[in-house]
Amino acid sequence: MSNGLFEGITLKPHCTLWPFDCDVYEGHKLHKRRGTVLDSDGGEVLVCNDSSYILNSIKDEKDVLLACASR
Repeated sequence: MSNGLFEGITLKPHCTLWPFDCDVYEGHKLHKRRGTVLDSDGGEVLVCNDSSYILNSIKDEKDVLLACASR
């Protein structure tokens, strides 16, 4: 990968593109309404600001495999 993969982002990724860790958020049900992800209290859940940039940067890298998981 290039050394500049994470240049230009405001927060370096640690383990997730969501603003919470699965272990912390476990038990709260997420659902989608009219294209918006909501938590069990009806609050909007947003991905981190740089998610699109990070995913597009990874996509542009040659020979990089990306795995996604959900539980």
